[in-house]
Amino acid sequence: MIGALLLAWAVIVAATSGVAIARRARRRPPTPAPLPCLLVRPCAGAEPGLADRLATLPPTASAPRVGFSVASADDAALPALREAAARLAAAGVAVEIRVIDPGDAPNRKAAQLVAWLADARDDEALVCADSDVDLADFPLDSLLAPLHDVGCGATWAPPAEHGGRTPGDHASAAFLGASLHSFTLLATLDPAGLVGKLFAVRARAMRVAGGFAGLGDCLGEDMEIARRLRVAGYHTTPCFAPVRALPVDRTLSAVTARFGRWLAVIRAQRPALLLSYPLLFGATTLLVPLGALAGGVAGWSAAGLALGARVAVAVAGRRFNRVAGGLATLPRDVFAGEWVTWAALGRALASRDVEWRGRRLRIGPGGRLQVVQERS
Repeated sequence: MIGALLLAWAVIVAATSGVAIARRARRRPPTPAPLPCLLVRPCAGAEPGLADRLATLPPTASAPRVGFSVASADDAALPALREAAARLAAAGVAVEIRVIDPGDAPNRKAAQLVAWLADARDDEALVCADSDVDLADFPLDSLLAPLHDVGCGATWAPPAEHGGRTPGDHASAAFLGASLHSFTLLATLDPAGLVGKLFAVRARAMRVAGGFAGLGDCLGEDMEIARRLRVAGYHTTPCFAPVRALPVDRTLSAVTARFGRWLAVIRAQRPALLLSYPLLFGATTLLVPLGALAGGVAGWSAAGLALGARVAVAVAGRRFNRVAGGLATLPRDVFAGEWVTWAALGRALASRDVEWRGRRLRIGPGGRLQVVQERS
């Protein structure tokens, strides 16, 4: 009986994985279509290679205006912003640097977006790219193309991490690039979502949806943006062209803390979805040993099916995210992806308090943030 139940569970996991892979394989990038846009890069702190990333624009016919911003005049990112702005201006690109005071808002990126949306024309798209995103060869016009549909409010690109050197870097890349949580696969299962690493919104649609006001105390601003657009009658669309992110030198603790924050937001905003992590995303960790313990044809079949599906997801995720890796590193990616899933889930369930950008915060109902006063 136990073996049969495990086998049924494994069949659901394998079928879901197969559907995600098949749907992604059928997706083709949209026909590139230029659109006037304001490309903004909210920044915080010095990062290796920041000036080079900011000064590099993607190949595009959209001729974007560019904006860099920080939250304070003493931010360590400012020298890199000035260098990048000078290089872009010399190439004839319209570029602006702004210091945007977020006040007491914990989410400084969201607070900066409020100011940038005010500068965007109704006929423009507002494109937001995180500071660690590399746009060197990203097809920006493919990202913007769906926005020509007046019913589309936002598009986004699935992030894939490259250039990691530490065990933490490898674990993060495995979670985002070689697991079912890889956004290029996950988007086929949850098409109504939005990932904020690189996204574009139609300025007019975002204004109709209420803009970015009030997102400064929301950790998962991307999920709230998607929700606001849906309420206003718009849909969101992934472009499926992966964008490179280049975070490096992270510890395992920092990585699990980061994804723990993600899952804590899901716990606050979409609590029912949290069940998918033990039942689907991290199911191999449970199904393989439990199937082996149950034994018999059903138990061993469950273990084998779960492991086979997990390996197939890792291979497909690498391919669709254009992440390099041979057979020698495949076991590492499978193990690391599973480990991060469970470690992050444990953090999210243990406490609603998170450490983020040097502040201790508590995630309340709806994903709203409150500053936690530390005891002296």
